[in-house]
Amino acid sequence: MLKDYVRKYQLTICCLLVLFSFSIEMLKVEASSYDIHIIKLGLRDTTKLPNDFISNGIKVDEVKDADGNVLNGVSSISYTITRMALKTSDLDPTKLDSYEIVTGKEAFTQTVTTNQDGEAQVTGLPKGVYQVSELPNKLLSHVMEPVLISLPLESKHGLLSEVYVYPKSSLASNTPDEPELPNKLPQTSGNIGKTSQFYWMIGLIGGMGFLGVRQFKKLS
Repeated sequence: MLKDYVRKYQLTICCLLVLFSFSIEMLKVEASSYDIHIIKLGLRDTTKLPNDFISNGIKVDEVKDADGNVLNGVSSISYTITRMALKTSDLDPTKLDSYEIVTGKEAFTQTVTTNQDGEAQVTGLPKGVYQVSELPNKLLSHVMEPVLISLPLESKHGLLSEVYVYPKSSLASNTPDEPELPNKLPQTSGNIGKTSQFYWMIGLIGGMGFLGVRQFKKLS
């Protein structure tokens, strides 16, 4: 009889260890996802940025022009984020024309629009190279040149899992500093599996606890 209890106890421990290991792997997958944040500021052709302003992927809490004026965000500007890959390994990875759009199951493209704070974001991206393109808009005098972002992004602070992009395109001359907001804010974020991974992890941890309590009740 005692041997049966010991076997059941050992089996329960093994199951819990397997579930725990799987949960750890899920956490690793969660930690290996990356985010792109686009911050569109109200720049004009006459706006001068300070010399020490460097857009290196790091978040800037408050951006001011060279005269010390705070630059506000601009809503309703859309961007397309597309996953890219080098055409061949011998091409220059710093040049846009060295890349082509990824196709098949690894492909990813999504259009996001800035909210009332001038921010749009895509979250839960896998490691890779992405092109950020600004779409034509009557609020802009011209669109920015497409930029490439490698995730994770190398910086002097280490590898960045969250990258911030500050487009340098200027507002049209007839655009007010604070454009009227639409009645319904557009969708500004994307997710390709991050939420489902989180719920799987919570479910597994809950299952581990339930099995443990149930087995110990049988043994007591």
